[in-house]
Amino acid sequence: MIPTVRKQFVFALAILSALQVYAREIMLPLVVDPLKGELLDTDVWDFSQQWSGDDRSGTSVHVYGDSLLAETVAGRRYWYCISGDSIFYNGEEDRLTTIVAERPVYMISGPLVPGSANGGITFTAEGKGGGRRFAVSERGTLGFAVARQPGTLILAPGDTVRNAIAVREIRNVEASFPDDSPAASTVMTTVTYRWYDSEGAASLLPLAVQRSVYASAAVTADAEPAVSSAYLPERGSLKNRGHENDSQETDPAADVPAIGAALSEASVTCDGRSVTVTAAIPEAGLTLTLDIMDEAGCLYLHDSTVTDGAQSEITLDCRSLRTGRYIAAIGIENIAVAPRKGIIIIR
Repeated sequence: MIPTVRKQFVFALAILSALQVYAREIMLPLVVDPLKGELLDTDVWDFSQQWSGDDRSGTSVHVYGDSLLAETVAGRRYWYCISGDSIFYNGEEDRLTTIVAERPVYMISGPLVPGSANGGITFTAEGKGGGRRFAVSERGTLGFAVARQPGTLILAPGDTVRNAIAVREIRNVEASFPDDSPAASTVMTTVTYRWYDSEGAASLLPLAVQRSVYASAAVTADAEPAVSSAYLPERGSLKNRGHENDSQETDPAADVPAIGAALSEASVTCDGRSVTVTAAIPEAGLTLTLDIMDEAGCLYLHDSTVTDGAQSEITLDCRSLRTGRYIAAIGIENIAVAPRKGIIIIR
């Protein structure tokens, strides 16, 4: 079922507010700095080194039954309707504004097939702004595209999704306020990326969402957004949800005691603005990791290198960190050895 007029959509929202409706949902409470560039042109999306921003609210996505999806980003809810295998944009709202499309705006049909896209669909919408005190009219286009190939999504050290699917939604809007005198208008472009695994692509529940708002009608390669954030699940939650990640069982051929001893003897040097780790790991092909976190365990920087059976080294530039005490944690992925931790001072 797909509503084809505004009244049907508004009526559906009223029913949802009055009744308990079966819903599938995903919560993305972690807010981090966004990735840069055209993200459909790469096949590795690494959020593990992005700064966290705890002062901003996260994201939730709910699918109600088989016909309605709501995505809430930083307090603003975006409504999409589902008809068979097609998805349509319907409108959005927050505590001060409500916008409803004149007709549902087509986004995409069928499974998230790599390389599929629409060329940009024209739409109009109307609503209320300013605490619903004045009328708002919108004209715009909505484009949707799927990356040409699956890639690797790194949410945090140890939380990695292979064969992740990235999609991009671009909504360009010119809004006018006819109740104002003289009439005023503004333009903006919203670019939203979503990442799915095979299960999420079927259920329309993403593993991560990134949204950027630009105060312009077109977005160039060097344009800076007015607002931009990425939203992730809790760290370590992939395994709990039944997804494979990098925290697999120890390689049975590994010499765990020798690796543990070498890790415990690793050296850590800090010159106040960078941290260098040197470790003589006796086996080649292992992943040596270095994490910089605060004393509460919040991760700020991460890097890794593949061991060569001799001396391995990692250097992290810490100039982006505020001055103060941090913890440097050195570990080996997929090997059951305790990480070495030590306090460092960034000046």
